[in-house]
Order: sequence, then C-alpha cells, then structure tokens
Amino acid sequence: MLHESFGLKDDDFAEINYDLLILDQIAKECFQVYFSKGFQVVYAVHNPIDDEKHIHFVVNSVSYKNGKKWQSRSDRT
Repeated sequence: MLHESFGLKDDDFAEINYDLLILDQIAKECFQVYFSKGFQVVYAVHNPIDDEKHIHFVVNSVSYKNGKKWQSRSDRT
C-alpha cells in the first residue's frame, strides 16, 4: 500500500471559499488519476479545526490491470 496526502494551507483553503465539497471534488479528480493507471484507491478528506485541511490517499501499489507495482519518482534510482 502507498499512503499519500495533499494538504491546503489556510490561504489556499480560503481560495476555494472554505468549501469542503470543492476539496472533495479535488480528491475525486486525484482518485481518477490513480484509478485510470490501474490502481485501486480510497481517500478521506480531513477538516481539523486548528490544522491544515488535507486529503489522505491509500493506494493499492499493485495494479489490478497488469500486476505491476506503482512507480514514483522516489522509487526510481
């Protein structure tokens, strides 16, 4: 499994009018990137009161389409 997160600072969250539905839409669009490449993914949007708003992604690192492992820049040598 691969865990990634995407966070918004308060100024960035203000840019989307503090709208959690927009943050959820961003999550869904990111979800589609993983899924279109053949990787199953779940996400959760977190809205802590005193911290940055963020999305957690948990990705199955083995493709359901071809059995290959996820490769990120940090995985490559």
